Amino acid sequence: MGEILGLYAGAAKTNITPNKSVYIAGYGQNRKSTGVHDPIWCRVFLIQKDDIFLLILSLDLIGLFWNYIKRLRKEISRRFNLNENGIIIACTHNHEGPDTLGLWGPNPFTSGVDEDYMDFLRDKILECIESIYSRLDLAKIYVSKTELYDVAKNARDPGLLDPELSTIYIKDNSGKTICITVNYANHAEALGRKNTLITSDWPHYLYNYIEREVGGIAVFLNAALGGMITPNVKRGCFEEAEKAGVKTAKAAINSLKKAEELKLDNIRLVSKNIFFPLENKNFYKLSEIGVLKRRLIDGMIESNITYVSLNNMVEIITIPGEALPKVGFKVKEILSAKYKFLIGLGNDELGYIIPEEDFTPGKYEESMSLGPKTATILIKEIEKIKNII
Repeated sequence: MGEILGLYAGAAKTNITPNKSVYIAGYGQNRKSTGVHDPIWCRVFLIQKDDIFLLILSLDLIGLFWNYIKRLRKEISRRFNLNENGIIIACTHNHEGPDTLGLWGPNPFTSGVDEDYMDFLRDKILECIESIYSRLDLAKIYVSKTELYDVAKNARDPGLLDPELSTIYIKDNSGKTICITVNYANHAEALGRKNTLITSDWPHYLYNYIEREVGGIAVFLNAALGGMITPNVKRGCFEEAEKAGVKTAKAAINSLKKAEELKLDNIRLVSKNIFFPLENKNFYKLSEIGVLKRRLIDGMIESNITYVSLNNMVEIITIPGEALPKVGFKVKEILSAKYKFLIGLGNDELGYIIPEEDFTPGKYEESMSLGPKTATILIKEIEKIKNII
């Protein structure tokens, strides 16, 4: 991509729905899809200031491992002549889409990943990014934040919840909406285990509402959703999913009334590969037999953190998994900008990231985590990044 002077932006979306029955991620093994309620998506936006860019992708999937994302970032970089450091690939943590990690196959010892789908996914992502280039426009960026209650709850610790909802609103110079990105912590699991239809869950209704009311392309980026932060629904059904999605969309749109323009002069990026110890014996065993396709180096797992500063007014940090709210609060304390975006499942999915002092062996979240040291290492690495900026 050649140098373009000024502030440009574009957005695109591509349908990534499987074209055959697949194992659905979440709620135990052997849950196969029987149809499609609504498409699942790859949603992408690109911001370019002069010769520096930021490319953020959101996928309606349970998560993607760093090894897959690492290869994909290299392919994106090669094909579009983009710096890998400016690429963030996140997942909404959708529990009603295909198993892209391996944990939800026909039985606990057989991966549920369909490799043909993973190839299809890569091709569709590249197709989506390519389509942005015909849509790049001179742009203006606005940011806002608000608090949203009652839509999400903390099933592990009911008294601990981060209600902050942050929004990036991008318009072209004529005032037409390019993209609205919503950052909020909430598992995409309003439907529950009985559903066997592919769907993006409650974000489906967020996308539809925003795009109908404001136009452009709607993007959802999960935040510190561990805990677990789950939809506050009466029962698992599409009606409850719609309520959650519409309430979240309305909160985002209402927050735009107080949005501030981000007069972007510079984009600062740091992308750092880091290592975490794998202390979960079950995960270790599943890695050995190929259910979880993670490369281990002396018992360590490679992952990534990417940090972005936009004029010191907005800071974006990827969280490579599902951070509990207390971890999210610690990260926000490290960040100094007025608007702070934590991208959960950004560039990786390490499972639950639990404060070391709260780690209790035997609990569900602990059984789905690397181990007690993950949060401590993550916080220290984020502090290091902030110290060099």
